[in-house]
Amino acid sequence: MKIKLFIYKSAVWYMMFATFCISALSYLNSWNPSNQQASDINQLLLLIKNHCFSFIAFFFISSSIAGVLKQWVGNPNLLKAMEGMLDEYSSYMFDGKYAYDLDRYKHKVTLFQYQKWIRPDKWLMTMWKRWELLWPWTGWVQPIARSGHTNKNTNVYFIAHDNENYSEGVAGITFSKGALIDKLGLSDINTDRRLKLKYAQESFTPNWMVDNRIQKNLSLPLALLGVPIFSSTSEKWGVMVVDSIHADGFEVPKHDVLKTWQKSFQMLLKSHDL
Repeated sequence: MKIKLFIYKSAVWYMMFATFCISALSYLNSWNPSNQQASDINQLLLLIKNHCFSFIAFFFISSSIAGVLKQWVGNPNLLKAMEGMLDEYSSYMFDGKYAYDLDRYKHKVTLFQYQKWIRPDKWLMTMWKRWELLWPWTGWVQPIARSGHTNKNTNVYFIAHDNENYSEGVAGITFSKGALIDKLGLSDINTDRRLKLKYAQESFTPNWMVDNRIQKNLSLPLALLGVPIFSSTSEKWGVMVVDSIHADGFEVPKHDVLKTWQKSFQMLLKSHDL
């Protein structure tokens, strides 16, 4: 967490520094020295001016890279606050039933954030599996925070297309619709792998993704709940997904409870100007 915070703050400060340098270089480019017998300082300024566009291009590109790095790392303080909220919601959803379960990480709450673009390496890895949607700017929901103290890392991400017919998973469909989706009592693929096609259809999960989990001998959730998360300006921001490997692992909360959770996220995002 400390390393991520250092990277995040460094990227923020560098972007500010680069912005100042670009402004200064733009002003310098229009500067004409009045004294032809230039001093050492004037000679240095003239040298910089002669390469002004190269310097501007450098700061512009490096600032863009810093911005991507900042977005990739995420604000550690914000993520920590989000994880605390997810832990609280997880306790509410599962009521401590799986606190001593060795597989308790299979009953969790995950927060996905919408990104218009996806990292090129992730896109290239599965491009051939998503041949009908070949562009990295299709729109995606990617996990950024998760409840629990173990196994927080995940590489699962789903298409969240403007057209819900192209979206993937409960996370992608929930974001596209901007409405709550619950899928409880899914076909028990964990005990009967022959149900994979039915399970994929019920859970909006691509067949290749289900096959991939089966090949790795991993279990799949039999209860899913997708809750849309909105920004402080009421625009779609992401999705909170509750999942359990038990078909009756949780009950869908009442409407006012879900509204309270959504409002809490809105207030948190507003405090970070999001």
